[in-house]
Amino acid sequence: MGFGHEKLDVCRAVIEYVGWAYLYGETLKGHRSNVLRTSQAIPLKIAEAKC
Repeated sequence: MGFGHEKLDVCRAVIEYVGWAYLYGETLKGHRSNVLRTSQAIPLKIAEAKC
């Protein structure tokens, strides 16, 4: 069982993107928090729309 949005392929892809953005953000100096916050907002918006 689980939430409806967890079954979507796009959600899985976005979660992978968040992981990539986190690794990429580690290489940045000043804008790391902006990259992380923005990348994490994407799956949250999808979850809001699909629940």
